[in-house]
Amino acid sequence: MCLLRIIIQLALPFYGEFMTPPQYRGLALLYLFWTIALCSRAVWQYMTRDGNLMPTHLSLIAGIIYAAIVVWAWRGQRTPLIFGLIAEIAGVCVVTSIEFFWPLPYASAWSHAGAGYLYMPLLLPLIGLVHLRRHSAPQLDNP
Repeated sequence: MCLLRIIIQLALPFYGEFMTPPQYRGLALLYLFWTIALCSRAVWQYMTRDGNLMPTHLSLIAGIIYAAIVVWAWRGQRTPLIFGLIAEIAGVCVVTSIEFFWPLPYASAWSHAGAGYLYMPLLLPLIGLVHLRRHSAPQLDNP
């Protein structure tokens, strides 16, 4: 208990700097779940697969993008968060399009628009962008 109190006292001056805006907490937690899922999938595939590892590399890239989205959402950094969500949509669309011409040996996280993950890699950034648009800062009218 004493160690916990020391950690809290040491971290308290920095707490305000990293305080998450309430409208970003849910998005950060959702992406944290998917970050753990995709990075775990990539690690497991690296340990168990041989040969062409391109789908595993794609899953790891997706996990890294998700981790960046978690950090940006947790810190409330709106502009990088929007770019991260757009990068995710672009990645899903590019991987899905490439698969029509050159099928991958096994599925990646973004294969077939994220069909293995209930299309969440395609839907989640769209939901995130709509959420950010809905909770945007009010615009000031210039006369």
